[in-house]
Amino acid sequence: MTEPVRIAIARADGGVSIMTIAGIEGDVSAVVAAEIEKWQSTSPVKAIGHWPIPDSAIPADRSFRDAWAQEGNAITVDMTRARSIQLGRIRAARDAKLKALDLPFLRAVETGDSARQAEIAGEKQRLRDLPAATDLSKAATPEALKALWPTELT
Repeated sequence: MTEPVRIAIARADGGVSIMTIAGIEGDVSAVVAAEIEKWQSTSPVKAIGHWPIPDSAIPADRSFRDAWAQEGNAITVDMTRARSIQLGRIRAARDAKLKALDLPFLRAVETGDSARQAEIAGEKQRLRDLPAATDLSKAATPEALKALWPTELT
């Protein structure tokens, strides 16, 4: 038996997946080829290449794993895709905050508290405007992108 082998798989959608194969006995390249073929049979995205990759070359922070891309035999983060992922996360957090304001707004309607209704309506509008008001384009690295989180959502 050998040590676990890590394989980076370049996908047709531009992404990269990591496969770990443990307990290999016999011809390593044949086992890797068979495992990739098995992965292909269950994955909706096709592999266009693969290469062995050491643990040290796999990004430790997997926050933007769905934005990983191949650059030579290295894994990089496609910042355009990472920005899209971060915007989706901002929208999801914003939506949860919006939903949490629905009940207080209804209570204000039921009690005829127009000042509270206006206050909540203003807060909801600020939340709706957050995705457009958050400039993710200035983030050049995944770390900088993670730091661009609206304080209204914390």
